[in-house]
Amino acid sequence: IRFTARNSRWLFNEMENLPNTVNCSDSCSNPYYIQGIDAFCTSGSYYIPGLPRGATVTWQATPSGIVTPAQNGNQVTLTKLSDGIVTLTATITNGCGSSVVAPKDIAVGVPDRPKLLDEFGNEVTFVSTCTDVYKSLCPIVDAKFGVLEWEWEKVTGDFNLLNFNSCADILGFSPSYGFVSVRVRNACGWSSPTLIVVNVTDCSGGGGFGRFSASPNPTTGDVQIEATSTDKTTTIKEIQVTDKFGNIKKTIKLNTSPKKHKINIADLPADIYIIRIYDGKTWVSKKVIKS
Repeated sequence: IRFTARNSRWLFNEMENLPNTVNCSDSCSNPYYIQGIDAFCTSGSYYIPGLPRGATVTWQATPSGIVTPAQNGNQVTLTKLSDGIVTLTATITNGCGSSVVAPKDIAVGVPDRPKLLDEFGNEVTFVSTCTDVYKSLCPIVDAKFGVLEWEWEKVTGDFNLLNFNSCADILGFSPSYGFVSVRVRNACGWSSPTLIVVNVTDCSGGGGFGRFSASPNPTTGDVQIEATSTDKTTTIKEIQVTDKFGNIKKTIKLNTSPKKHKINIADLPADIYIIRIYDGKTWVSKKVIKS
């Protein structure tokens, strides 16, 4: 037991049967916080400033598998196991009981790969645009990693890639299909790249994305390809099925040039595939999910 002016006064009042208005609200408040760096490459140390005498701290880092915590007294050192965001929590135990300090999120190692999201927060790996139209791509990375540099690359495709650091514009003057790659660097190194499929289509004169349909989508096997354009000359000459990296998995050439044709991808693993349809002049791409 440690005597202070406050608890001595409380004890005196109790012994003398005097009204006791003394409380320990100030002593038992929780003004504490975790001190330490917001990001590290290999290891980082953390502590609670201004702890009262006799207080002890228990540390927890979640999720598991990102760091190894090593406690030394009321200080903890985190050592990297893998890249990611870890949440460090401290529980202080003293004469007032136990209290939890506001957790601290810490970025460990290199950033996660950039992600392009739609308006609902879902990741997008396939984008479509029309010729002569700028299409902006602005992926996101958790700011805690402290990104220093963005790197964009056109892997394949006959279109222009205009790089503006964290964003890039696609501009094609003729129909094309290809891939762009983007990755980021922080003080710890480069992230893994993200590949984005790009389809540039001539949208003039009734052409473009609505010229063909692919259904059902998602599918477990059969996919019906159908020309939806009112132009009677729009037929199917050739169909290609590629994976999301552009590797051709199936090629079907049709001598009869039908308006619709059914293909089967039941033998392919569950994933995202690109179905490319050729009408004798241009290619149109459709993203299909194999479940």
